[in-house]
Amino acid sequence: MMAALTRGYGRWQNAMPRKKERIYEIGAVVILTAVLFLCGTLTPGREMTEKTGNGNAAEEGAYEKAQKVLKELAIPENGTVMLLAPDEIASWARIYDGNICLPYGRSLWEQELSAYTYDFYMADMQELHDWVNGELPAPDTLEEALRQEEMFLSLAASSGYEYLVFTRERNEQEVLQGALERQKEYGLYAGAGEYVIYRLS
Repeated sequence: MMAALTRGYGRWQNAMPRKKERIYEIGAVVILTAVLFLCGTLTPGREMTEKTGNGNAAEEGAYEKAQKVLKELAIPENGTVMLLAPDEIASWARIYDGNICLPYGRSLWEQELSAYTYDFYMADMQELHDWVNGELPAPDTLEEALRQEEMFLSLAASSGYEYLVFTRERNEQEVLQGALERQKEYGLYAGAGEYVIYRLS
């Protein structure tokens, strides 16, 4: 490119010597090669490999916990089951059985999965996710908190979620227990390790 730009035309035909053109070409190749190598390593680093190895061990433990819960569900062979569960259970549900349907995908709680897409979830779906995970901000009064829990239980029932899963800690919250006692849609189904399962009546 440099040779072409500096080459003379018409009456200004003071052409660049061929030797100088060759030097520019070699310089451009060297610069582009340096930029390529400065972009990153071509082999996995030791630190990254160690992190991945430790992550796999942690994931195996997480799958075992999720499997205890998912084994309790009555999943028909030729049908589907609607499940609303915390992230650590939902992330393994489709791997465990393809007949388990979830209200939202993993991209809801792992934002990097949809970083380059224009997909987004509606506010009510985000609230449902936060509610089942116990991350929804608590209202100021006990009555409002109770009404909020009842509203989400009714929403889950009307949407057809056959199973609700809560952590034992979340299940022991006074407000959630009060809402579960006042509604008639969900009944206690089973306990599995650190989790409690409710089933749609």
